[in-house]
Amino acid sequence: MYKTSTVYRFGGICGVLTGLLYIVIAGSMVVDPGASKATATTTTPEYWQGLASNLTPFIVRQVAYILSGFTGVGFVVALSTFVRRDENAGWVNWGAILGASAYVITGVDGSRLLATLPHMAQQWAAGDAATRQMVEFTYSVSRLDPGTYMRFGALGLWTLTVALASLKSGILSKPLTGLTFVATTGYVLVVVGIAGRIMVLQELGAVIAGILVAPIWFIWSGIAIRRASA
Repeated sequence: MYKTSTVYRFGGICGVLTGLLYIVIAGSMVVDPGASKATATTTTPEYWQGLASNLTPFIVRQVAYILSGFTGVGFVVALSTFVRRDENAGWVNWGAILGASAYVITGVDGSRLLATLPHMAQQWAAGDAATRQMVEFTYSVSRLDPGTYMRFGALGLWTLTVALASLKSGILSKPLTGLTFVATTGYVLVVVGIAGRIMVLQELGAVIAGILVAPIWFIWSGIAIRRASA
């Protein structure tokens, strides 16, 4: 019991911190107009101009992504442990591995971008058309998860296992379980939008899962499992 309580207490803190990091990420995108001008594989001149003129929002955002890689794994382990029961252990464990993998990829990708993009932005701003084309191509192939299928797809599958386990056993409150399904829907929309190259679905899913729901869901879930540690 002591070990389980420790997992919940630590995981609860990780959940709250992850939710706060999502708020930081969203805030950095609001003050960085160029951030919305790029996807995981494509960019626009506005994106590079924004980076070249002001790197601060980008640096803040990538640091937040890196930190979420650490806190996200802790939260995935704790919440999956919290909803795991004998009858769902197999697929909840599977979902936990996927969720943890998604956050590891998020952290590593953030670290790669933080190390390379400031220099690439300087090259783009000072270069000719050929240089800019090469920089843009390098960006498109340098991402750890270019399609973001692992970052969003794996994360969506994990939240789905949590939602189904909670729905079946009533482990989380009904409003929190419902919010978990909403978050899952957002992740699904992002993946479908990327696969079908439907930008409106990508943006809608990102707003639902990343900006509106994620901070509330992570903080609420973190508080819930931290209370369980008592």
